Amino acid sequence: MAIAHNVTPAINVPSLSALLYSWLRYRIHSITASLLSPFSSIALLPSLLLLPALCRLLFLPALCRHHNHVSDPSTVSDIIKALGEKLEPISGQPSYDQLFAIRGAITHVLYPVPFDEELGDHNLCGIIMDPSTYKNRFSKDFPKYSAPKAFTDDMEEPDEVKRAKANIVNKAKKTDWKTFSAASNAVRTLLLDLVDKTWLVELEDEDEVSGFAEVAPDEFFTHLLANCTGRRCR
Repeated sequence: MAIAHNVTPAINVPSLSALLYSWLRYRIHSITASLLSPFSSIALLPSLLLLPALCRLLFLPALCRHHNHVSDPSTVSDIIKALGEKLEPISGQPSYDQLFAIRGAITHVLYPVPFDEELGDHNLCGIIMDPSTYKNRFSKDFPKYSAPKAFTDDMEEPDEVKRAKANIVNKAKKTDWKTFSAASNAVRTLLLDLVDKTWLVELEDEDEVSGFAEVAPDEFFTHLLANCTGRRCR
């Protein structure tokens, strides 16, 4: 089974940034060449002093766009889908080593995804990590997320500061839920593609209404590890 440990989403660099980057490289080359002449060094001093500020101006916005792009729900889904395309479906009953490798690969791609705008305490890899392992790593349990309300009473508070805070918190909750939901659905789909349904049937909704839609990603692993093959299986 091939495991991809480095799956990075493709980021389309804006053409303007590319042009500015090329111009900056040209200026650095020109300045470096000109410094060879002692008579031009003084004239070039202002340009040299402006280079650090120019670098920040050019690249900081690009980094911010990259951060926001990765946290977009559709992009999170694409990242996990790309990982799934690199993994081989498991033939027969999963072994401990196979499950460990798959879980590690998923954790690896989820860890850097921006998450928990509301509190800044939790990492998205909590949807897949063993609960005790997650608590040891982050010193707290991964919360149970649910869809937030579209509107709460405190969003109409007379106090301007309280009203603003309520709206910010509500927006953050919605963002976290979208990211959480997109990642959970994508990981769920990935696992159902990799593992034969024979080994997951006990998790399926008995009324065949929701299927596996309400099964949390970490619950798949709890179930599979309890019934897997290998010395370290529970």
